[in-house]
Amino acid sequence: MRRGYYRNLNHIWRSLKSVVPTRYFDQSMIENLPEPVNRYFLHSIRPDTLLSNSVQLEMSGQIRLKPNGKWMSMEAEQILSPPRGFVWKAQVSQGLLRMSGAD
Repeated sequence: MRRGYYRNLNHIWRSLKSVVPTRYFDQSMIENLPEPVNRYFLHSIRPDTLLSNSVQLEMSGQIRLKPNGKWMSMEAEQILSPPRGFVWKAQVSQGLLRMSGAD
């Protein structure tokens, strides 16, 4: 079961990562936003820039798995591809204890 779970998880990850960008930034996309936000985007993104459909993030830190539990080291990566979905994969460790999971 675990092998099939990770195979399916990796299939979803690859499908979210393989989404080909098709939209280009245009000033009309932000015309209804407040002026400071509009100004920021116009400063940050050149017109006709190809916009990505997904983002991949890496994170590390600590996490508690129970409300009063001990803090444990955590490494994770996440791919977000709205509105198609997301996957968050994490590895948690404390001493010799190692766990992994995904959402």
